[in-house]
Amino acid sequence: MEDVKKNIRTDSTNQENISVFWTYTQLPTKNLEVFYELSHAKKMDEARDAASKIIAPGLNIMYGDKDGNIAHWAAAKLYRRQDDARAELFQPDSVFYSLDNSYAFDDNPQEVNPKCGYVLTANQEQQLGDESFYPGYYAPDDRLNSITALFDFENRGEKKISADEVKKVFTSAIDVETEKIISFLQKFIFIPS
Repeated sequence: MEDVKKNIRTDSTNQENISVFWTYTQLPTKNLEVFYELSHAKKMDEARDAASKIIAPGLNIMYGDKDGNIAHWAAAKLYRRQDDARAELFQPDSVFYSLDNSYAFDDNPQEVNPKCGYVLTANQEQQLGDESFYPGYYAPDDRLNSITALFDFENRGEKKISADEVKKVFTSAIDVETEKIISFLQKFIFIPS
């Protein structure tokens, strides 16, 4: 907390005010019910309804069925914040914070049967339904870009992804972003043999 405390403004009495808040402890969760419903869903609408009940923790729910439907739902109660609000700090005067002031599930990031033919998540930042971005603790796009490169989505056409390709993604230590940086830096670095 010390690194966070130094970024917190003091109030008019020059006292430090620190509050720790986690949605998971503020509202009753139905996660056991949700996961039961997800595992017994017969249709996409049933899975979506189950995912919409997730309050916390925030989860990326991936869906696929035998009829070829696919979906990705970012599931959680996401609170509206002002643009300058930092995700790691709830600043009382810059956060529209209230248990009642959250995005509707339909406004959370989601994809249902996208034209590209696939859904994936690497915990990257995603757009909300209103085209804005929700601040949070997202992984950099490196993993997403590496997955996309391994599957070669741009050049594969209608070719289905094989089990071996999926295995390669799970065992890959390749980071396409790092490879780009290394190849750029190699132009300027002399390594004697």
